[in-house]
Amino acid sequence: METDRKTGRVKVIRQSTYRDLMRRMFVCWLTASLCMVIGHAHGQELQFHGLTVEDGLSQNSVLSFAQDKQGFMWIGTAAGLNRYDARTFKVYRRSASNGAGLSNDYILSLLVDRNDRLWVGTEQGLFTHDRKLDRFIPSFPANIKAPSSSNFRIRSIHQDSRGRIWAGSQFGLYLVSDTNGQTGAQTIVLDKSIKELEVSSALMPKKEISTG
Repeated sequence: METDRKTGRVKVIRQSTYRDLMRRMFVCWLTASLCMVIGHAHGQELQFHGLTVEDGLSQNSVLSFAQDKQGFMWIGTAAGLNRYDARTFKVYRRSASNGAGLSNDYILSLLVDRNDRLWVGTEQGLFTHDRKLDRFIPSFPANIKAPSSSNFRIRSIHQDSRGRIWAGSQFGLYLVSDTNGQTGAQTIVLDKSIKELEVSSALMPKKEISTG
């Protein structure tokens, strides 16, 4: 800050006045913006409508949710996978006459990846949806040996910044597909001292896990 030898405080007063003016203008702009937002919200009141078994949902207890680029909402429950088009439900169950390809009705996790492919985590493994056939294909390859258990719970599915798909289960963390989308699940050892690790949430850190 410079001071004029003749006027002394003049520059300081002008600068202070300018700051006050800018501050008042900002407050006025902020107030006007808030009024516009509130007015718009009142003009278009948000309305929520719950979906239940009465609307066609397979079960009221929802375990997972995802929406694809086609606009379909996928809802996972303990009694099958639901596809909702804003009007009607289509339910995929293991026991359904069309088979659908799912080996279990307990839908624990859902993910729509960047290529708009749906991944489905169940009590008995991981599946992907073939949109053309409208069927579900097992994604965990046969070379992955699961510990002796009747179930292989896929509790979480995540796509990292490189496009790789990760899955968390009661047996640990798995790298399911690489950057080219090729499936070939690889077990990720997070801590060798831990014999049993259940991964219920998969969120990649900024420094990604090395698989080499």
